Amino acid sequence: MGGSGDQNQSTMNRYALACSIVASVITIIFGYDTGVMSGAMVFIEEELKINDSQVEVLAGILNICALFGSLIAGKTSDYIGRRYTIVLASLIFLVGSVLMGYGPNYGILLAGRCTAGIGVGFALTVAPVYSSEIASAKTRGLLASLPELGISIGVLLGYVSNYFFGKLTLKLGWRLMLGIAAIPSLGLAFGILKMPESPRWLILQGRLREAREVLSDVCNTQEEADSRYRDITAAAGIDGKEINEDVVEAPSNKEEQAVWKQLLYRPTPTVRWILIVAVGIHFFEHATGIEAVILYGPRIFKKAGVESKSKRLLATIGIGLTKFTFIFISTFIMDKVGRRRLLLVSVGGMVIALAGLGFGLTVVEHAKEKLTWALVLCLVFTYLYVAIFNIGLAPVTWVYSAEIFPLKLRAQGYSIGVAVNRLMNAAISMSFISIYKAITIGGTFFMFAGISVVAWWFFYFLAPETKGKSLEEIEALFTRRSARAKDEGVEIQPEQGLTKFTLTSAILASMTSFLTGFPAGTVSDLIGRKYSLALSSFFFFLGSLVTSLAPNYVVFVTGALVAGTGTCFPLSVTHVYISELSPDPYRGILTTFPEVFLSIGNLLDTIFSDQISSKKIAIRRLEMGLGTIPLFLLALALLFVLPESPAWLVTRGKLSEARRVLIRTSLSEEEAKLRLGVIKSAVESNQRRGWASSWKKLLLHPPPPIRRALIAVVGLNFFRNSTGNEAICLILTAGLVMDKTGRRPLLLAGVTGMIVTLAGLGLGLTMSYHSDKKLTWAVDSSVVMAFLCMAFSSTGLGPITWVYSSEAFPLRLRAQGASVGAAVNLATRGLTSLAFISSYGVITIGGAFLLFAGMASMAWLFFY
Repeated sequence: MGGSGDQNQSTMNRYALACSIVASVITIIFGYDTGVMSGAMVFIEEELKINDSQVEVLAGILNICALFGSLIAGKTSDYIGRRYTIVLASLIFLVGSVLMGYGPNYGILLAGRCTAGIGVGFALTVAPVYSSEIASAKTRGLLASLPELGISIGVLLGYVSNYFFGKLTLKLGWRLMLGIAAIPSLGLAFGILKMPESPRWLILQGRLREAREVLSDVCNTQEEADSRYRDITAAAGIDGKEINEDVVEAPSNKEEQAVWKQLLYRPTPTVRWILIVAVGIHFFEHATGIEAVILYGPRIFKKAGVESKSKRLLATIGIGLTKFTFIFISTFIMDKVGRRRLLLVSVGGMVIALAGLGFGLTVVEHAKEKLTWALVLCLVFTYLYVAIFNIGLAPVTWVYSAEIFPLKLRAQGYSIGVAVNRLMNAAISMSFISIYKAITIGGTFFMFAGISVVAWWFFYFLAPETKGKSLEEIEALFTRRSARAKDEGVEIQPEQGLTKFTLTSAILASMTSFLTGFPAGTVSDLIGRKYSLALSSFFFFLGSLVTSLAPNYVVFVTGALVAGTGTCFPLSVTHVYISELSPDPYRGILTTFPEVFLSIGNLLDTIFSDQISSKKIAIRRLEMGLGTIPLFLLALALLFVLPESPAWLVTRGKLSEARRVLIRTSLSEEEAKLRLGVIKSAVESNQRRGWASSWKKLLLHPPPPIRRALIAVVGLNFFRNSTGNEAICLILTAGLVMDKTGRRPLLLAGVTGMIVTLAGLGLGLTMSYHSDKKLTWAVDSSVVMAFLCMAFSSTGLGPITWVYSSEAFPLRLRAQGASVGAAVNLATRGLTSLAFISSYGVITIGGAFLLFAGMASMAWLFFY
């Protein structure tokens, strides 16, 4: 359409607004049910004498039942329509509210809350979808965020209800709080019948005339209505010759009949990306802790130092008012600012607010007297967190997930997102008290801040902007273009063989890991791979000498730091050197050699340490000093035997030297000539693109291929250190099969085994920890699981991390990219080493390994 069409679209249609407002009433009821329970639990706990575990179940059961409601809501709304599904949700709410208002005992109260939860699942699935399908592209952000605004209004009304009904008698007050929601539920059931059905649903049913009539009502001009009608019918697969008919046969094909199969079992790359983003945004909405503040606000304020019950309830009204205010602001700026920008700013602010709240609560908890400034700090950061959350992540979650799915998958896809949303809501609701008792309430909010950091990176890399796009255009945003015809800077080499000289060079370079940063990548680009490895040997030599002769602790630590500097070089350069020297068919096995030698070094150190553990200190000094002998010999061998990387030589214009190295590492001159041509082509490709060897190109403004490679390498190195040591023979086995089975299958299989074994190890250790007597089977199973975990790590994640990191980057960025991965690897390894004892001291050693199992699960999804 032209400019006038765009202007008409951007003007709000009053009838579409009215439809969205009425549909959003169902979310007001849900918000009220959530907010009112925050205060009602205070009185329920007092009258029914329930414990903390029962309080957690009462708080979370609504979302568990909402999970089931959301899973069937998508299919139900496709079968009976969006409008009648909202009617059904209202009636379910009505029944649940009556049961809760009656509530003679804990069982009936729980049944009523569960019934209301099923209604929640329906409401959260259908209301945003209905609003987004009614709205035009220019106003969809505002209209589709109305359900979230409705939730905020409901939460605020629930808090106000707590304050005023809390002044009534104990038996009457909380029952009125819960039961009064039946009145608007009944009103909505009749009111929604006056609203039109979704035009997109009507078209999917073949009811074209009714769809045209609805679109004429919800659009400002007939031109806009006709344009939207053509887009929707095309997306629904209706033949262009039939679009002027009143009724046609409902579009039906094998794909439509197997919607769940398209979504979950065999999704296209586009659908898989959409599903990951939809599930991720719903996961992080509650994993970042908002439900803890909304539902347990009075407890948080009590921990912060607010002692009066009425003041705590009044403070929660402030939460509801803040939530409503900033949701209201967000609805009007979302279509102007954009979903992505609002999301990133919001989550970034949440990190700061949650960290501040965690700090304030920690100070209050450890203070021996009441600190007014800490109380004020907690209140400020609580309101700040609620404000920032509700101006971005809260409304964008529902708008974004309602608009990104293709038409035929929208209802079911959205219901999966809602199911995850309710599951995470339930997980936080039912575990918050237990978590803060285990790691303190301040520690819990620090945990939420850490999860928010992960969320920010998730949205930054995976969530494109959808502002101003029609629902039918958005699918194209999630389609990646593949380019296989041209070389993308990674050398694609012909069929090649393995020479003895190549094998010897790989083994010699790998011995730096046997002795075992950012600077390493730059240094290796400046002076070459070979001299960088020799430099690492010098650092190791100097560090070993200083530690073995150290007269005091300060000198010993200095020697360890010098040796640690040398560690960055082999981790960053060795794998890059071997991958550049190796022919493609053997790159997998040769690049695993550093891991093999690292494991040999660890094993020899363990054996030697065990033998001298009871010896004098002089013997221990001897152990540390022994490394100086092979280091000196290795430095000589690296300088006089090892060839330079042919790829590095080409980047420096030393073609004749590169040709000589390739001839020695190839089976024939023809093969050497072909490999040299491919390397030259890669260098020229990088130069054309301007991919200079700079940190700016790598980290600040990376093009899409570099960004994907960087994410993959950083992720691999991050998840690499979630387990212990590796088994030598299994790493070697992995190297032998890697070039045949491929990196990805081996990686996924290895991490799958790690999840199972880490969970088994955590369970066995937990059973042993809580048992009053020795459980032989638990001890035996823990030992077996530990060895199996080591085996799975050694055949998958262990060796593949280094192989993949050394081959993923283009030639000019390879060394620096690998050094970024090595730096992340070392940082994660150091963090795990420093925090492990403290972690299992807080959450038990079994809990620590269950945490590692959870990290392994995240790793599997990342690699998948």
